Amino acid sequence: MSKRLSINDFSVTLELPVQWGDMDAFQHVNNARFFRFFESARIHYFQALNLHDFFAGFRLSFILAKTGCTFIAPLTFPDTIQVGCRVVHTTASRIEQEYLLHSNKLDTVSALGTASLVAYDYKATTRAEFPAQVLETVRNHEGLEPEPRE
Repeated sequence: MSKRLSINDFSVTLELPVQWGDMDAFQHVNNARFFRFFESARIHYFQALNLHDFFAGFRLSFILAKTGCTFIAPLTFPDTIQVGCRVVHTTASRIEQEYLLHSNKLDTVSALGTASLVAYDYKATTRAEFPAQVLETVRNHEGLEPEPRE
């Protein structure tokens, strides 16, 4: 995420309220909550592309292999946030996502996040490849070219 991003750069967004219980003793939203906001956006992304139910019918799903957050501005109650989610890279077994958390109250970016999702076969308990339909749907939605195999 090198250029200055805005919520408009994200193909899927989710509006969430900041709850009083999200805050900690330092009177701002606890850092762990940002990862829950990203999690909500991640699930919303797959629902928006009608892929969430696709995983429900299979023994294959995705697991979070790596995640990160750059905190830019503190959030406080009350506020409403927009969480953007997009896929920036795919391979047969990995999907890389980026997130942007925008504070409506502050009218600024509050955090940027990343996640690396890997396909996982729960029955075989091993890493797997994403179904071609999943990758094709994501790539078409984001305008991404197919990647060479890992």
